[in-house]
Amino acid sequence: MVVPELGDLGAYIAQGGPLSAVLGMDEESMEALYTVARHALVQGAHAEAALAFSRLCMLDAMEPRYRWGLALSFREMGRHADALVHLGLCCQLEPDRPEALIEMARSLLTVGDLETAREALAVALSLCASTAHDAARDRAKALLALASQPQPGATSHPSTSSGDAE
Repeated sequence: MVVPELGDLGAYIAQGGPLSAVLGMDEESMEALYTVARHALVQGAHAEAALAFSRLCMLDAMEPRYRWGLALSFREMGRHADALVHLGLCCQLEPDRPEALIEMARSLLTVGDLETAREALAVALSLCASTAHDAARDRAKALLALASQPQPGATSHPSTSSGDAE
């Protein structure tokens, strides 16, 4: 990747150019940091994973797997609002993939926002039209069934529903 002259760095980064290239980090260094972050996440060291994934996101804001790792780290730490922010970015970075919407629904269900979870799952299911998303479709359907069951303390948004059965 060609890094622009110093005066053009702002435009380069604003257009999605990774800061890692500006700092001279090669792909191997980024992959090593990703391996450390992923290992921490798998081992349950969620705060350590979140820190490493945050660094990766800073170095390359447009790489979806870094956002995924950060979102999952936050969710495992109970920081659902932060997880939702990064899952939303995953949706923007990979708009044809339903998985981020499904994971968003999981966090929304955890915090009791059933209506928004159902909306996210409906969109996810619409993205599952191809057979390439069979596993995601099954997960979305299972979560939708869960979201359709009344739960104590769950929020509903009456302004989006007329009260009629869906």
